[in-house]
Amino acid sequence: MHREETTPDSSRRIAAPTDDPDDPARYWSTPDFEVMVEERLRRLLAYWRSKCLDGRWPTRQAIDPLDLGWALDRIYLADRVPPPAVWRYRLAGARIEEIFKGRSMRGALLTELMAPDKACLVIQRWQPLIDGGCAVYMHGLIYRANDRFPVGGRLLLPLGDGESDEVVGLIGITDIEWRTPASGSPAPELDIHYMPLRGC
Repeated sequence: MHREETTPDSSRRIAAPTDDPDDPARYWSTPDFEVMVEERLRRLLAYWRSKCLDGRWPTRQAIDPLDLGWALDRIYLADRVPPPAVWRYRLAGARIEEIFKGRSMRGALLTELMAPDKACLVIQRWQPLIDGGCAVYMHGLIYRANDRFPVGGRLLLPLGDGESDEVVGLIGITDIEWRTPASGSPAPELDIHYMPLRGC
């Protein structure tokens, strides 16, 4: 019922890729990155594109943390562990680990970091990264929290094996600010955009 809704930037409302009837996010098919407003996310996108080779996704080996000092505390790398599509973190910056109560995320499966229903929701939201070679851009209420609103943006980009179009990992960045809600104010909304990368 959402398929005819569009925005001025040509984003098209699509059905949720999740099977959670209470999923609050709005989902969009978006043709380009004009909708992405966060400077750090744009900077990571430019870096990622600089590591593409012959139209293939960058490999994990091509990503040098020394190049990313400007956002290293917000960045994470994860490997795809099939089947099924589960993600194992290789590293996560300090700001990311703070969300998970300071726990080290190195080597942890996504399913070990959150309740099964929440992990399933996240995995389904990230699935177009694998199936369609899409970037995943989220804007709004990035995490659920009881007393504060973590509002901002998140960008997920695919990593490959250097030989095929298979997605074997991802690099992500989450850039948020914590807001204390006014009494009785509703939580911010979350928009999730899937953007085709077209061979980098």
